[in-house]
Parts: sequence; structure tokens; C-alpha cells
Amino acid sequence: MMKCSICEENLEEQKHPITGDIFWNKGHNAEPINDGRCCDICNDTIVIARRMKIMGMEEDYGQYIKEYIKEYPVDRINGSWKDRKSK
Repeated sequence: MMKCSICEENLEEQKHPITGDIFWNKGHNAEPINDGRCCDICNDTIVIARRMKIMGMEEDYGQYIKEYIKEYPVDRINGSWKDRKSK
């Protein structure tokens, strides 16, 4: 299984909602953080934030991340995700 190039956790498997077949397990493009692949949480909380900052949209992202944290509580300790809530 591939690892996230940011937090080094396993990349999530995306499954078809009816069949349960895995249709994607390669994560997200981690640029501009690095040239690797990243997990859902790092994409949502780190990669997208950096991209929005580059585009000058930090304020818009601030509101998005507040809503994200309410729905997906995350505590990052010593470089790894302590709690990974999945839907």
C-alpha cells in the first residue's frame, strides 16, 4: 500500500458505494508541498491551503478549514494523525 508523502500514513482506498470494489488507491497530488502523493486529510488540510495561499485566497480557506475541522476532528501529534474519522 502506498504511503502519504506528507504524514506517511497509508493512502485511503476509494471504493464503489454499491459493489465495494476499489477504484482508486493512489491518493492526491501533493504539489506544491512535495512531488509525491498524499492522503485525504493532508490534501484537505495542508495541500489545498498552500494552493489557496499561492492564489491569494487565504481568507476563503480559513472558513473552509473551520467547517472541515468540525466535521473531521483531527489531532496531529508527532507527525502522524492521532484520530482519522472516516465517513
